Amino acid sequence: MFVNKTTCQLSFDASAIPTREFRSLKMPLNVSREEVFTSYEHEVKKLRRLGKEWRLTDSQIDEIINSSFQFVQQQHIQTENVKSSNDKIATESIRSFYSFRLIIRLVVVAFFTLTVACLCITYHKPTHNLAVRNVQELIYPVMKCLRRITLPIVKALPSVTGNFFA
Repeated sequence: MFVNKTTCQLSFDASAIPTREFRSLKMPLNVSREEVFTSYEHEVKKLRRLGKEWRLTDSQIDEIINSSFQFVQQQHIQTENVKSSNDKIATESIRSFYSFRLIIRLVVVAFFTLTVACLCITYHKPTHNLAVRNVQELIYPVMKCLRRITLPIVKALPSVTGNFFA
């Protein structure tokens, strides 16, 4: 078998072997290096045996094996190019999905935090006293700010205050 040690490439001309004899080797994703090399060695031996049956010389068999791996390498490069362009699209959609999930999660956590805080202030007397004591001095500035914020709305929609009797 001829292997180019500088590039570590082997290749194969698919037209050299009839399609009924050509079987692609499918390896599971979680295999060790030793298993891959053992499987590779087994497949190369099968190719050599088949070449001998067809009465090919060793150099012809080496050429077929080398051209097979060039073919596989080209297919791999083409597949990787397609995958990389699809990965960019998939990555963007995955990011937006996870961003949306994060926002929803933050809203839900904030809602539950406020609910628990309101329940504690309402039903737990020491917490209620603490909240009233610390918030009491902020009531006037907050109401003044709220009034300033709502003035443009009141000016634009005077009917909102139509039922107000002062």
